[in-house]
Amino acid sequence: MSQLDAIELSVIHIELDGQEVDIDLQTILPVDENNLSEEFANQASLYAYVAMLSARAEATNLDARDAKERVYAQMDKRMRLNFKAHRESVTEAKVKAAVLTSTQYQDACEYLINCRETMLTLKALVTAMEQRASMLQSLGAHVRHEAEQTGMVIREAKIKLEAARRV
Repeated sequence: MSQLDAIELSVIHIELDGQEVDIDLQTILPVDENNLSEEFANQASLYAYVAMLSARAEATNLDARDAKERVYAQMDKRMRLNFKAHRESVTEAKVKAAVLTSTQYQDACEYLINCRETMLTLKALVTAMEQRASMLQSLGAHVRHEAEQTGMVIREAKIKLEAARRV
């Protein structure tokens, strides 16, 4: 089974450390402009969740790389012993070809590829969450600016009204 089973438009399905995790992009990425206070409050925890998954995926990827190297070494040793037991010549090219085509090594390679795919997907999601945070900051600044502008217009109108009353 692939580490990254499917990417749909709204959900990323991954397997991480033997656990299946669904990340609903429609829940964590969009911003409700009508409720910015809640969006600001939730941003850090959403980012932490995605960053934690990304860190786990990176660790799993490193473990898979090490496991692939161990499988290679084990298969190399097994193939050499097998060739000697059958009184066949043992050449580096022959051993390497036997190891690279073995089921165990192919499985380890596939697992590593899946782990890397999951890791890169989650790193991209971390980047998206960083962009979301930046967008929230910009949106907040824009809303504050609009509020200040509205406040200035109201203050100016009050000053003009007071001046008109005095006349």
